[in-house]
Amino acid sequence: MLSPEDERDLEAYLLALALKAMPVMAHNAAGVANANMVTDTLISISRSANRALSMFVRRCNAQTCIYRLPDEILLRIMSLLPYYARLGALAVCWQWYRVIQPRRELWEDPVISLEMEQGRWVSEVQKSLALSQGRFRSLCLRLSGCSHCVPLTAVLTPTMAHLRDLDLFLRGPALCPAWVEFFACPAPTLVNLTVRLDTDQGVRLPDNLFGGVAPNLRIVILAALSLPAHPGDAFKSVRAVMLAFLAIADSDELARISRSCPQLVALAIGAETFVTGSEGDDFNIPSLRGIAFNGVIPPNGPWRRLMDSNTSRSELRINRPSLHQMSIRQ
Repeated sequence: MLSPEDERDLEAYLLALALKAMPVMAHNAAGVANANMVTDTLISISRSANRALSMFVRRCNAQTCIYRLPDEILLRIMSLLPYYARLGALAVCWQWYRVIQPRRELWEDPVISLEMEQGRWVSEVQKSLALSQGRFRSLCLRLSGCSHCVPLTAVLTPTMAHLRDLDLFLRGPALCPAWVEFFACPAPTLVNLTVRLDTDQGVRLPDNLFGGVAPNLRIVILAALSLPAHPGDAFKSVRAVMLAFLAIADSDELARISRSCPQLVALAIGAETFVTGSEGDDFNIPSLRGIAFNGVIPPNGPWRRLMDSNTSRSELRINRPSLHQMSIRQ
């Protein structure tokens, strides 16, 4: 801790430095400095102080015993840490940076929460891309808005060629055009897709998802979001579908799942209400090994037929049922 005398000396030094840094032309006739110039000067001094403190911390860290960890032990420790802890480890000291930064396997699974100023979104993703050498294996991305979605999706689009797991949480009432265009990109290696929206407006994924190219897609998890009205061939290999936080699940959704996911073996649905859609019962009920209903027991109709026709060969789970919707038969 600084002593009161040291604090006074530091304040006097910074004041003198600020006065020296501001040119004469920044003052008016009364000798008062322009407010913008004062702000810029203070920001510059703050940045210099941060750089000096960072250098001091690195020098201190370089003198500790943890700096002398063998490379293989350090890498093992890093592999057990969450993504942002690894990013922080890069700044501990130059030696750690030298060992950790080139190891692409540490940076292929970024978890990026962009609740920050939206102008920093693209730079954060670009930094993560540089660490992984442009090849994300999995991506967990949480966005607080969509004002910078166009440059962000432009940066992310090339990663779809190598991505195995994609987990998106998008805060907004719908998918903006930039994300619709992003979901049209082929996803030849994608296995797991999770998309969550912060909405209750019955949004669907865009038609012809991934241009119909997603041969390895196996698991689809959607929250406040439904399958595309015309999904194309993207779901031909999907084996598990989970739809959560739906206001209404009509049987047309079940028909769409049945037609677009011929290899489906597990289905989970969470909705406030289950209803019969315009197609009625005119579709093939899939044969499943696992069914889960969240919040409600389906009424008579296609949803009940789905449950009854799979009774002998599947596991049925009804999570958190609403008691007023349960019918007790004698």
